Amino acid sequence: MSNGTLNEPWPKLARAKACFTQVLRHPGPTVPGHLRLDTLALASLLRDDAPAESLPDTGLPWHFERLLSAIFVQSPEYGTRCTTIAVLGKTGGGALCELTHNPKGQVIGQVTLDWQINGLLSEGSVPYSQ
Repeated sequence: MSNGTLNEPWPKLARAKACFTQVLRHPGPTVPGHLRLDTLALASLLRDDAPAESLPDTGLPWHFERLLSAIFVQSPEYGTRCTTIAVLGKTGGGALCELTHNPKGQVIGQVTLDWQINGLLSEGSVPYSQ
């Protein structure tokens, strides 16, 4: 997401959506009882610090506009400090992973949570497990 309105066509948001679509098209190997979404690919997508090729004109100085155009903003003064991935399964299972980054972009903390909500399984389905 960007700091703009939800459907505003920011270049970094368009790039993130295109990459996310690719992850969804190639979800990873099928493992019974596991979610098929490649969370490593999602984490890599969210670490993309390449500046956008075209920059929006928001009135900020060009160098700051370029810095902010990346999906992952890395700067000592301002930038991405948390990256969160939430995956929900069809049968009530899910996983959440949040990474905390320091101003240098290094991961300094990680919180993960897996869950299964009982009663949402359909007949013949397999609960989510890691």
